Amino acid sequence: MKLVKIISILIIFISCSKDDGIDLNETGENSFSVKINGKKFIPEDVKLFLNIDYGIKAYTNNNTWHLTFSDSEQKDIHFYIKDVTAGGKYQIGKLKGDLNFYTPEDDETAVGIADGSGTVRGVAYGSESGQQQFIEIIEVKGDSILIGQFDQIILQNPNNQNDKVSLTEGKFNINRSTLNN
Repeated sequence: MKLVKIISILIIFISCSKDDGIDLNETGENSFSVKINGKKFIPEDVKLFLNIDYGIKAYTNNNTWHLTFSDSEQKDIHFYIKDVTAGGKYQIGKLKGDLNFYTPEDDETAVGIADGSGTVRGVAYGSESGQQQFIEIIEVKGDSILIGQFDQIILQNPNNQNDKVSLTEGKFNINRSTLNN
């Protein structure tokens, strides 16, 4: 009986501990991993009624990539990577337009976080110009494959310059031809 109690306590302790040991499939196709203020963010597909809202979405237009990573807590991370034609470092500038769409006024590579409602009801965080922050593109093949990483990206609440979010240890591996298949 004592052994059963010890095993039960161990199971509860392990299941309640931090998820630092989760394998995020960081090098696999159609994967994304990042920490937001030190906590792992895991994109997840969410099924609502008959529709599936995919945790990873990728769009391209004229060599500009729009990547969206969503989780079950209705948080979206948006990456707008402008004029991607080859590997290299892409400097992050100011997020100017709508978080859900890349618009003509968005003339720089940018990053933002918002709730997943399609509109921003809570606090949105966006990248600011003048920072030395980069996304490194490791591989790009036309409009189907994009692999990249970054060390740290600091995002700021546009209504409160002291309210910041830190994205660290970021990696993504996107293949649009197999995404959500």
